Amino acid sequence: MKDIFSIHRSYLACFIFPLVATFAGDADKDCKADGVDCDVKSYYENAAHYDKLWGEGNMGFGFYPHLDPADASRIILDFSQASLGLTERMIETAAIKKGSRVLDLGSGKGLACLAVARQVGAHCTGVDLTPANVARAKEFAELEPDLDVRYFVGSFTDLPTEVLADGLYDVIITRVAFCHVHSLLGEIFGQVKRAMKPGTGRAVINDFLGGDGEVSAATVENVYKRLHFEELKGPISWRRAADDAGLTLMRYEDLNAHIHFGYSQLEAGARKKGISSADGVLLADNYKETVAAVERREVNMNLALYGVL
Repeated sequence: MKDIFSIHRSYLACFIFPLVATFAGDADKDCKADGVDCDVKSYYENAAHYDKLWGEGNMGFGFYPHLDPADASRIILDFSQASLGLTERMIETAAIKKGSRVLDLGSGKGLACLAVARQVGAHCTGVDLTPANVARAKEFAELEPDLDVRYFVGSFTDLPTEVLADGLYDVIITRVAFCHVHSLLGEIFGQVKRAMKPGTGRAVINDFLGGDGEVSAATVENVYKRLHFEELKGPISWRRAADDAGLTLMRYEDLNAHIHFGYSQLEAGARKKGISSADGVLLADNYKETVAAVERREVNMNLALYGVL
């Protein structure tokens, strides 16, 4: 990939977790010290279109029941509704129930944790790299004080000690978060295994993937470059990394039809609003090219359930 597109390694950067600067005079020092490309940091600090297009607080993709050929009579959800629908599917897939201890890795602004706690009465802990996301998650949680949720600033590549202080978790959840650091995927799966209860613990993982073959120049330009990815594992290498980490696959779903439909919705919304990327290119055009990348299987999305013996 480096021969096709050269970019500074930014393993803490992510396309839906805008990073927060501290003091303007120390910006370069801070992002370099954190291993984060300064341009990436600036881009996501100024990416204000997510709330406008994805729904307030939403930082994840969705599941669209109408795409199931066995039940095509269902109504078509909008993007934010489908995002909640994917969380509901994860709850069902991992059999999360009242009293379950759940850990959300890359929890963003906390909507998935809130949904888990609200729908089944589980206890949910969220971990996110970005202080601003954690602050916003706590604000959302204050609106529903009866829900048992808590949030920590930290990285899922090296979980904070306080996250594990109360013991291991029944269920690990994560939504399009690991994709930001696929170069460290084996280590991340190791952290998942570390946090799960042995024998009974489960991890339900939704991730944004690349392809297992060559990546076209169009995908590099409109996906890798726009989203500041250096590496995306394809489905085969992604599953191999989980196997090598000692996780046991229990269920695997290809959600390509869902990310294809979701990006098509985003394209229509972005075109209507005339929103541009930070580089001045119409965001709708980027989304259109991402749809084409999904069709070429150069971009994929999954939902996988893992256990650990």
